[in-house]
Amino acid sequence: MPTGPTGHPARKLTTWKGSSSSYKAIPVDLPSGRKAGQSWRLALWVPNPGANTASLPEYVIDLSPPLGSKVFGTCVLPFTSSPIMLEAGGKKEGPKQERIWRTYSLPPSPLAGLDEITAETPARALITMVEQTSFDLDKKIWDSGLGLSAWLSELCCSESLEARIQPLAQDLKNLLLSPSGFTAVELGTGIGVVSLMLSAILERFPGSESRHILATDLDSAIPLIEENFTLNKRHYSAKLSASTLDWEQDLGKCEALKDISTIDLIM
Repeated sequence: MPTGPTGHPARKLTTWKGSSSSYKAIPVDLPSGRKAGQSWRLALWVPNPGANTASLPEYVIDLSPPLGSKVFGTCVLPFTSSPIMLEAGGKKEGPKQERIWRTYSLPPSPLAGLDEITAETPARALITMVEQTSFDLDKKIWDSGLGLSAWLSELCCSESLEARIQPLAQDLKNLLLSPSGFTAVELGTGIGVVSLMLSAILERFPGSESRHILATDLDSAIPLIEENFTLNKRHYSAKLSASTLDWEQDLGKCEALKDISTIDLIM
């Protein structure tokens, strides 16, 4: 990795062309002193801008910052992507890359005192997830999942103005942090982002082993979901599982749902 950050103005890199299914290289300037053929990690983050909150019904949780808050709901989880292969002049150095690893940094836990922070139990959890570079929609990381994960992290790990002014947000926080646990089902989990992130966020709050989160998607997505859960097993002790749930089929065909008596939360 480079020794320091390199800043560039935001610019448009791609254009969606509807039915196009071809891969296209994105030309960018190489960092100073770097050569084609090298493998890098790409780190991305954004500042915390303020925003105004629109008026919404009381049964809707507003994910934008409320009045008086400059950061809540706007923080993007910082992450690195690897390997990033550098090429020169469109010259292809090898076969197309099929998989990429994304490592996300969750904010420090409010319960992590200095005496608790060790190499095995750091203040920040680094969640590494694998996604495919193909066009399979069920094997991708969706921006909405990252946004919800960041919002849930802020809701649970801070004394937010959001929870104080929105009763439904406070109810959700109370449920998530309850020592007695809960049962949640995630619909269309993709590669398991929200379920995994939430399990890791709540790990240092009492009741982790009483929480059950079932991540669901098409049958073709399950192997990659389970791979990501296994890859991050040290970050959670909740019961985290994956199961097939096709929205076009009867719910009775989802075997995992048959073992659940009560669902407290649907994501």
